Amino acid sequence: MKHAMPRLRTVLSTAALATAAAVSTAPAAHAAANPYTPKGVCGSSYRVLQQHDLKGPKGGVLGTVYLMWSGATKKNCAVTIKRRSVGIPSWTEASIAKKGGNYKAQDGFFKYYAGPLYVHAPGTCVIFGGRMRDHLGNGDSWITPRFGHCG
Repeated sequence: MKHAMPRLRTVLSTAALATAAAVSTAPAAHAAANPYTPKGVCGSSYRVLQQHDLKGPKGGVLGTVYLMWSGATKKNCAVTIKRRSVGIPSWTEASIAKKGGNYKAQDGFFKYYAGPLYVHAPGTCVIFGGRMRDHLGNGDSWITPRFGHCG
């Protein structure tokens, strides 16, 4: 019995090291940085007017919904950029509408972002929003409560 304890510790230590190695080499696609930016998706002439984080049940950010504007094109752009489950297809949506215009939405299983969606809206108010679920099914949605950015 005297020798059983050190041997058990060796077995447990080996198992712990194997588990730690498996965890550290497991794919971390859900934590990967997204190579896409709202400006890169909408276009170089666009700037951020407003953004809203979509959050999981514990407060972590799943993705961010952006409203962009380009004075050069006189268009708004909406895009939802994923921050969790990056590179893994998960349900993601972006939406936009101008006052008096049609509602536009793009949703599906995307790896990096939903959108871009454009509306020609000089001097017209817009609403925008987005929804997202990560690969574990955690989700959130948001849409502007009223028309704004009447630029």
